[in-house]
Amino acid sequence: MRIPGTLLALVLAATLVGPAAHGEDPAVVEPEAIPMMTVFGGSYQGYWWDHADLTVAVRVAPTAPADFAEVAHDAIAGWDAALRAEYGGVITLTDVSSTPGAAATADIVVHYVPRYGGTVYLGRTLCGGNVGGGGGNRCNNVIVKSDVPQKFVGDATPEEFFTLVQHELGHALGIGHTLPIDAWDVMGYGWVYTGQGVPLSQCDLDAVGAAFGWALAGEQPHPPTVEAVYCS
Repeated sequence: MRIPGTLLALVLAATLVGPAAHGEDPAVVEPEAIPMMTVFGGSYQGYWWDHADLTVAVRVAPTAPADFAEVAHDAIAGWDAALRAEYGGVITLTDVSSTPGAAATADIVVHYVPRYGGTVYLGRTLCGGNVGGGGGNRCNNVIVKSDVPQKFVGDATPEEFFTLVQHELGHALGIGHTLPIDAWDVMGYGWVYTGQGVPLSQCDLDAVGAAFGWALAGEQPHPPTVEAVYCS
């Protein structure tokens, strides 16, 4: 999750002068749409999963506080529970961290590195693949941190970190940022630096459903057939 320069400037200004300061209620912007990663652009373009029973393992840096590491597991469980409830177990995200050697075999590895990326990143999802399958579609690594790259607003709260992990996992599942980017949604940036975090929305779940439309339809794996899901 790289913060666009213009948005970062707005966040910095708002934090200094008023309503979007850390811990205060920001202006709520509702999400309008969530694009698929196949059209998200950059290094993500062309990316989609060819199976829907995904596994996740968490790797924790030695300097990471144990309580925040547990929050990462909770974030995975939150996605998994919501997806199972919404799609009847067709799309799953199982935490296999306790399995020996899980980090070498899991579909996705969440790397918790408290001070990763300096002042540039809160988190990052490293995806790659090729439209057409052949086992090349993957999004194996999610990197998250718990310090906020603005020293005057303090480190992330557990609620923010929970949402950050879910945000990056959303990318790993195949969905992009909300439109507009500052929407109050897990896949947006409206919650950044508020101290609050946000829950998964129906739009988040609908977008993942669109990314895995082939699985829900009982078809052979193929890229999403829509460019974006529009939020009501």
